[in-house]
Amino acid sequence: GSWRPRARPGSVRARSDAVDQAIRLARSGDYDTLCSHGDSPGSERVAAAIRTGLASAAITTRRLRR
Repeated sequence: GSWRPRARPGSVRARSDAVDQAIRLARSGDYDTLCSHGDSPGSERVAAAIRTGLASAAITTRRLRR
């Protein structure tokens, strides 16, 4: 994906679009991490849906090491 200012129309994806994009990016093999902003209303539900979608697509996730 690419970064867009959130004030720009269409910059914040619907939950199902975010899940589809996350699966597509993960399957591409070009990315090691995915970022989801946590300051939008409902962001915790979007993050949970992404994690569930990745698991349903048999894509393993793990926490980043600190």
